[in-house]
Amino acid sequence: LRSNQRRPNPDQGKHNLPSYLQNYTMGGEKTNVGCYFHAPGVLREDERLVSENGEFCFEVSGGRASVRSFKDGCVYWQSANAPSKTAEAPFHVFLANDGTFKVCDARGEAVWKSENSGLPVGEHVLSMQDDGVLTVRSIPEGPPGEVVWNSTGKCMGSFVYAPFIFGPQSNLLSPDGAYRMIFQEDGNLVIDRTEDHHCMWASNSHGKGPTPRRFVVQTDGNVIVYDAKGHGTWMAGAHPTEHVPYTLSIGNDARIVLRNSAEEELWSS
Repeated sequence: LRSNQRRPNPDQGKHNLPSYLQNYTMGGEKTNVGCYFHAPGVLREDERLVSENGEFCFEVSGGRASVRSFKDGCVYWQSANAPSKTAEAPFHVFLANDGTFKVCDARGEAVWKSENSGLPVGEHVLSMQDDGVLTVRSIPEGPPGEVVWNSTGKCMGSFVYAPFIFGPQSNLLSPDGAYRMIFQEDGNLVIDRTEDHHCMWASNSHGKGPTPRRFVVQTDGNVIVYDAKGHGTWMAGAHPTEHVPYTLSIGNDARIVLRNSAEEELWSS
């Protein structure tokens, strides 16, 4: 892993977290290795990239890569891959010479890869920016490099594990791509049809409480929209069960469903 960026304090930003988000911060001890690395390069599961302003990090854990905020605990992006029963831990991120990057298992088998394949082989760099956007840039003779991939607006898959925090405009996409769950900036949780953006369901929690608002999938089996003061403006869920972790997913039937690890449906929209 090559990087010449300064190494931010691992505790940077933790003291800014609201009390109701304290349990949703990044887990495990990880080493900050700067804000970028060059291809070919590897980011291991015990390492993370941290933006130069210390507010965002990029890491891989449990087979999925993610961009998270130290300030509020929100996930800004994650790789849209389902868990594999055949994949072997630990996992790592590999940035190739053609600008593609992959989440790989211990054998080097890819469980997810970026969609910018087929680019000419050359110098590329993967960086965690100060605005929370993960980018892959080509490096020509002189700067600035062309952005060949970035995390903005990318789908995070069809499901997430608890605990998980959605920030504004975070979204899940049904496996067939027909429906989307999006947490809007106004605090409303919405299911819409991707073809024409027709609203199929909404939590009707828009405009309630001060901003910024967050949608949290909790470890106790509840899903809650919080305002900036930590007050719940909308809530659903079920009584805790012994079958954890919980997953929240959107299906091809346009429903959001909360399930436990035994695949029992605990709540649906």
